[in-house]
Parts: sequence; structure tokens; C-alpha cells
Amino acid sequence: MNNEYRDIRDRIPEPPKWWDECAVPRYCDFAPQHAAFIYATEAALLLIECQGCGRQFHVCMSARGGALAAAIRNGTLHYGDPPNAECCIAGPTMNCIDLRVVEFWRREPAGVKFDWERDGALEVELPRRW
Repeated sequence: MNNEYRDIRDRIPEPPKWWDECAVPRYCDFAPQHAAFIYATEAALLLIECQGCGRQFHVCMSARGGALAAAIRNGTLHYGDPPNAECCIAGPTMNCIDLRVVEFWRREPAGVKFDWERDGALEVELPRRW
């Protein structure tokens, strides 16, 4: 179960645009350099939904070394608990339903090329496993 971050959400009248890997609300447009894991070489913006009420969220996942791309390709990518946006009583205590990879970004390891590049080939519907 994730923190509800009411101290942040109550001070900003608009809803978050997306949530990071730690389910922290983010209010800027998504960009891979805003991922929580600063050493990431991959970042994805996912669309998930709450198992309890079906509310949808855009969330970020990031990783190093091809792990994220591999999980997308083999159908095992899973965000986990949805953000605790207090959408329903049970939602924050349940797993999410992963729907799709909306954006996928990658960059080469430091020293080779450090600019993020979008890879549309990994922007796919996700299998309904959970």
C-alpha cells in the first residue's frame, strides 16, 4: 500500500498528471528524466487501473540494463499497488490492472549517449494477468 501524499495533493487543486515509481503524485507533463530512479536507462509511462473501482492512472516505471524492455516483451511487467489517490476503500490495498505502455523511452549508458529516445515498438497493450 502506498502513501496517500495528502500533504502534497491537498495543496494543489488540480489532479496529478502521473505518478512516479514510488506512487508520488507528479504535476508536470511526463518526461523520462523526471523518473524517480536517476540512474535509469529505460523509463515507461503506463496506464493502469484500480482493481477496486476501475479508476485509471498514468504511472512511471524505470530500470537499468534492459529489464523493463524485457518485462514488456515477455508479458511480466507489473506496477503493483495503484497510487493511493483514495479512489475507493479497497483500491490502495489491491494490485493494479496493467493496461498499456503509453510511452517507452531509453538511453545509452553514460559516456556513450545520454539523450532519451522514444521507442514506439514497446508501446503496447499489456496482457491482463492480474
